[in-house]
Formats: sequence, structure tokens, C-alpha cells
Amino acid sequence: MAKSDFRIGVEARIMKSSIDQIKAQLKEVEQEVNKSFSSSNKATAQGIKVSQKWADTHLNMGETAKRVAKELNIPAESIKKLEVNTKDYANGLVRFNTEVQSGSKHIKTYSGEFNTLDKSVKLTNAGLKEMTHSSSILKDALNNMFRFLRFYVAGGILVGFVRSIKDGVKSVIELDASLTELNKVADLTANQLQNITDRAYEMGKTIGRTGKEVIDATVEFKRAGFEIEDAFDLSKVALVLTNVGDGITDVKEASSSIIAVLKGFKMQASDAMHIIDALNETSNNFAVDTNNLTEILKRVSGTIAQTGTSYEQLIGLATAGFESLRNAQVVASGINMITQRKIFNNNAELLKVASYVQKCA
Repeated sequence: MAKSDFRIGVEARIMKSSIDQIKAQLKEVEQEVNKSFSSSNKATAQGIKVSQKWADTHLNMGETAKRVAKELNIPAESIKKLEVNTKDYANGLVRFNTEVQSGSKHIKTYSGEFNTLDKSVKLTNAGLKEMTHSSSILKDALNNMFRFLRFYVAGGILVGFVRSIKDGVKSVIELDASLTELNKVADLTANQLQNITDRAYEMGKTIGRTGKEVIDATVEFKRAGFEIEDAFDLSKVALVLTNVGDGITDVKEASSSIIAVLKGFKMQASDAMHIIDALNETSNNFAVDTNNLTEILKRVSGTIAQTGTSYEQLIGLATAGFESLRNAQVVASGINMITQRKIFNNNAELLKVASYVQKCA
């Protein structure tokens, strides 16, 4: 009996020692678990290690329990049940270990995905910073552009306004000079001068020229001896010639050509439009321009008219000569030379007749 009690006490001490050992191991397991959660990179490995140690501990506990139960004559069924429970518990730990290993793989996969996502987030953040910087540069550029445009528009308006004032003052000065010249040659009253000015600007609108040009042409014809009304009507013809005549850009030049023909061929002011029509028709159908034709007409009209040559015949001679020689001055000189010889020959015959009559007397 004492021996049995001694054995029980010994086995009880052994079990207590085992239980204390299990408690120490469980505390170690708890520490290992705490360590496993402290570092994300080592969590999986530590979990596997802890679960394996926990399973070994419970297997040892099961063996110790069997040995103690056998010494204490505990029934075999209880021992078997304890063994089954211990094995089930161990198997559960093994399954837990397997799940942890599987979880470790998933954790590694997730870790890689999160690393990739972190890189993408960093790249996106860098891109956003770059875009923000670019947007700031674009905003500054647009602000500078708008400032420049405001300055440019305001400056352009101001410059245009000043230029308009200058042009207006210049036009007034030029008009005053033209009216002064008209008054010199026509000796008009203030009312007549105002009337001519109003009519000049009205005519300028109808033919696409300025009132000043109408007044300047009127001055040219008035200087040539035409009456003020005829001069005013002839100014319209001169401006039409300026519009349709190729190479003629100055109203004074156009007026001078018309005056040369009218005076040379003793035409009336009403015939002036016929002069323009003939020049325009010729320049449209032959290899000669209006400017060279008028240059020839100005040089020879007064001379060739003395031979009885008509205006239309002179245009024919000038056109034929210019198409061959391509020089208005040479053509005009040739026509003048022929004209003078003809005039001289006619005068020679008259001198012979005069001498014969004088002898008979």
C-alpha cells in the first residue's frame, strides 16, 4: 500500500513536471506567436515553426499521460480514448500546419502583388507630380500669353487709333492743298468750291476713287483751258482710264494723255470717252498696253494731226510699231520723223505754187 502510494506520488510529480513543461512550452509558443506577428516578412515561417512545436508538445503530453495512466491502472478504454484525442489534436495541428504553409504561399503571392501595386502607386504618384508640374508650367505660359495678348490688343487699338488720326489729318491737309490749287485755276466762290467738293466725293464713291483724286483731275483739265463743268466731267473719264488702263496708276498721267489727244485732234470734251474705249479695246486685243499707247499718243498727237491722220489711224500706227520695236519712245520718234517729212513735202509744193503765182503777177 505504501509502495503504491509512493508510485502514485512519483507519477503525480512526473505528471506535474510534464504539465509544467507543457506550460513552459505553451508560453514559448505564445512568445513565438507574438514574434511572428511583429514582422510581416517572417510571420509565415514563425507560424509554421510554432505549430510544429505545439504538435510535438501535445504528442509528448499524450505519451506521458499514457505512461502515467498505465502505472495507475487506468482502464485501457480511457487510455485509448486519450490516445485518440491526442492523435486527433496532433492531426489537427498538422492540418493547421498545412493550412499555414498554404497560407504562406498566398501571403507571398499577395506580398508580391502588393509590392507591384506599391510600385504602381509610386509611379502614379510620380506621374501626378510631373503632371502637376507640367500643368503649372502650362498655366504660367497661358497667363503670360494672355498678358501679352491683352497688351498686344490694347497696343494695337491705341496704335490704330493714333494712325487713324494721323491719316485723317494728312487727308485733310492734302485735300486742302488740292482745293487751293483748284481755286487758283478756277477762281471759285466759297459756295462753288463747296459744291465742287461735295460732288467730287459723291463721284469718287461711284467709281471707286477718292474725292481728292477727282479734284486733282479737275485741276489738270482746268489748267488745259476747259471750263469748270467740262473739267469736272473729264475728271471722271481720267479716273475711269486709271481704273481700266493697265500700267496707268496716276490720275495726273491719265489726264495728261487725254488732254494731248483732245487738243491734238481738236476733239470736244464729249469725245473723251471714245478715246478711252479705243485704248481699252486695242490693249485687250493686241500686244500693247495702255500705258505705252498713251505715251506714244502724248508725243505725236499734236504733230501727226497736221497731216490729216485720224486718231484711230494713229492708234493703228502706234500699235504696229510697238509690236515690232517694243519701245514707245522709238516708235514715237519714228512717227514724228515721217510726219515732219510729209509736212515738209507739202510745204515745198505750196512754195512752188506761190513762186509761180508771184512770177505771173
